[in-house]
Amino acid sequence: MKFTEEQKRVVLLLNNYRDMKLARELQKVEKEVGYGPEILCSTEEFAEETGINDMDYSGNERRFTIKAVKLINKAVRDIRENEEEGEIYYWVLYYTYLCDKVYKANEHYEKTKEKVKITSYAKYYCYHHMAIELMRQRLKF
Repeated sequence: MKFTEEQKRVVLLLNNYRDMKLARELQKVEKEVGYGPEILCSTEEFAEETGINDMDYSGNERRFTIKAVKLINKAVRDIRENEEEGEIYYWVLYYTYLCDKVYKANEHYEKTKEKVKITSYAKYYCYHHMAIELMRQRLKF
């Protein structure tokens, strides 16, 4: 199964989730010590790449990052709670994009299989594709 352009933007956004979470943590540290690291890319570049152009970031990277992380978290929570197979989609998204540790492709499947019943690798990728589509719908891409 191939992803549509909109789904590819969702994957790009999810691939940046760990970095955005790290940025939030660094902002907390920055607040405590009074300085922080350089921002890796502008919010305008990030918004253009991911297609989130309707968000109000107006030059404020911190608000943009916090808003993007909250938006992703809300979409994932909604999928988990409201979709028939939401628990499966949640663990697929979690081990692929959301957890702090980065796993190899085959490890995503194994880790997800520990949490929920998935009968085959092919079925895992069907769930992955559907999870991305559900995220696209919730993020309105």
